[in-house]
Amino acid sequence: MNTNLTIRVDKSVKEKSQAILNNLGLDLSSVINMLLRQIILKESVPFSIDSRTVNDETRLVLAEAEKGENLSKRFGSVDELIEDLNK
Repeated sequence: MNTNLTIRVDKSVKEKSQAILNNLGLDLSSVINMLLRQIILKESVPFSIDSRTVNDETRLVLAEAEKGENLSKRFGSVDELIEDLNK
């Protein structure tokens, strides 16, 4: 079963990406699906993140995530999420 995914991205980033992907015979939706499947397969971001391009806050969040710290809870349903938000 398919679901919709809504994301916000800079207009020029989207347009430039689509132009490159079109030249490769790919569309944005297919590439996003490939990315998500690679995340599942590798259980991580499937590319290196250059530490020179991230700020201190991002470094801290990445380090915490690697240790399994400060991660969001998992919920079995939207109702469980809403119930937790209303606590």
